[in-house]
Amino acid sequence: MFALHGFLDQRLKKFFLLCLVLSCLSSINPQWAGAVAPDQPYKKGGLKGFMERLLGIQSTSSTPTTSTSTSSLTFTAAEGSANPATQTLTITNTGGGTLSWTASEPATWLSLNPTSGAMTAGQSNVITVGVNIAGLTANTYSSTITISAPGSTNPTQQISATLTVSPPPPIIGLGPISLSFTMVEGATNSGSQTLNITNTGQGTLNWTASETASWMSLNSTAGSLTAGQSNAVTVAANPTGLTANVYTAPLTIAASCATNNPQQVLVTLAITSPSSGTATLTWDPETDLSVKGYKVYAGTSPNVYGAPVDVGNVTTFPIINLQSGKTYYFAVTAYNSAGESGYSNEASKIIP
Repeated sequence: MFALHGFLDQRLKKFFLLCLVLSCLSSINPQWAGAVAPDQPYKKGGLKGFMERLLGIQSTSSTPTTSTSTSSLTFTAAEGSANPATQTLTITNTGGGTLSWTASEPATWLSLNPTSGAMTAGQSNVITVGVNIAGLTANTYSSTITISAPGSTNPTQQISATLTVSPPPPIIGLGPISLSFTMVEGATNSGSQTLNITNTGQGTLNWTASETASWMSLNSTAGSLTAGQSNAVTVAANPTGLTANVYTAPLTIAASCATNNPQQVLVTLAITSPSSGTATLTWDPETDLSVKGYKVYAGTSPNVYGAPVDVGNVTTFPIINLQSGKTYYFAVTAYNSAGESGYSNEASKIIP
């Protein structure tokens, strides 16, 4: 009861104050009293503003206003690669009423989802902006996303969209993928073979070559190739001081700008005893792309082999130090992360 009485008391005080003000204004200029008639529109400020402030009346606008989260979007991709990640554009009604909007863009490489919406004061809608680079060559592409909202305080908003497509990167091409040397123990002459390095992609391939084996040397360790060009590198093997055995070492070709950096070529040097025989095995590569390498088996009885030799991802391998007058039997298996295959067809050789 007391709370209600206090509330009414405050309202009566404001009403009394309003009547007092109107009475004073009417006595000064009778036309002023009509300025506050309820059927006449108020102007902002002036008497209306004074009265609103005096009585604590708050006015609200019913006109929507369009606000966007950004004024520009930027995308980058390499020619022929995957599409860049999508981005988002947020639209907010920072005014009043209901904001009804549509979004449009003229570029065939741009896509918007959704393209229309409606929201009340304070609400937001999110547009997903996607890019499709299929068929686009290296260049910079520009377009404009237009947000139209008739009836809002700013009925048109524009957001720039830029797509930069860079040239496709270079790719390291090698041939052959392995090198093999066979020499007799005690020999001092070096053997050499040629490795071709090719840019099978686009752009410029700046490559370097390195090796860690003391018995291997290269006549060139760096080069620069445009699309389709090749460099020939001479790879030499020196058997001096090496005893009968099989030596393997990787030759690494590096190019930080290439999509398949780095690449390796396995180099094998087989040193045989002067009185021993050799057998060089060659097989067709496995078409299964999951294959990581091969193992070579050898023995002196059919289908009976000793411990295998892991030769890596090569398709030619020399077997050395075979005794004269014996027949040797050979088989090859392939392996991947899941395990090892069965034996290949068996091959044999009589060492004279």
